[in-house]
Amino acid sequence: MRTKILLLVLALGILSVSGYKIYKTSFVKPVINTYEECVNAKGSRILETYPQICVTKSNQRFTQPVAMVSTQPTPDATANWKIFTEEGYSFKYPANSTYEERVAGFFAFLENPEQKANILFSVDQRDSGKSLPTYKTEEEKNLVSLSISDISNNNIQGFISEGDIGPGFAQGSHVKSAYIDLGEKVIVISCGSNKLCQDSILEGILTSFQIQKPTAPSANPDYTLEKSEGSCTTDSQCQWAGEGCGGGHGICTNDPSKYKDTITTCDVVPDFPANLGYTCGCIETLGKCGWKK
Repeated sequence: MRTKILLLVLALGILSVSGYKIYKTSFVKPVINTYEECVNAKGSRILETYPQICVTKSNQRFTQPVAMVSTQPTPDATANWKIFTEEGYSFKYPANSTYEERVAGFFAFLENPEQKANILFSVDQRDSGKSLPTYKTEEEKNLVSLSISDISNNNIQGFISEGDIGPGFAQGSHVKSAYIDLGEKVIVISCGSNKLCQDSILEGILTSFQIQKPTAPSANPDYTLEKSEGSCTTDSQCQWAGEGCGGGHGICTNDPSKYKDTITTCDVVPDFPANLGYTCGCIETLGKCGWKK
């Protein structure tokens, strides 16, 4: 008798649980509070709008969340950079760096002018005796793990190469260079193993790179870069060297020691800058030694 009672109680419990589940499924409506819950609910439909709208079986409406797109302009990382200008082109470079012309047409940019071996990047002006495909071929020979891509700046034509130096001097060093074709010359901007240069500085240089169209000379220009060389910040860094006794020779330079043994003739060259009223000094807007009035 006692066993029958236990079995009866157990059967009633099972029937109660099953009945509750049937009741909840059939008669209790699920609570829907979000778009995601609406999408997952039985009987919901999605309206083809933007953003999408989900409508439940009971006609509740939920709009699909859409991420807000910022309308703020992207900050210009080069806004406070300085401008480097050479004949035919210009670009921006970091304000905390300096540069020096080590040989004609080769400029070394330094984070610390006292550490001349620690070059951030370099700019090499090469006569266009070679085409861009020829330079690509040379990179393929000299670098391993090489990748080459076209420069995305529509203003210029060129490519970027990146890889490790092969057997020989500086083997294994990682380098990244941009080759830019200016027609009469090719500009090679090279980053050494400095990761900062490779990841951001080179990008800023290429984004700001501008090709300068030649302008007609003024009848009375304020300065001229003929017969001059070298970078500077003040007039005292530039001197007329190798002028000779005739006053029609020499060069305005930041390194007069190179010309201390120069021998010139004693003739006058009428169109030499010094004979046209110019004085050797620093063209501060360009950061270059030159002749100015």
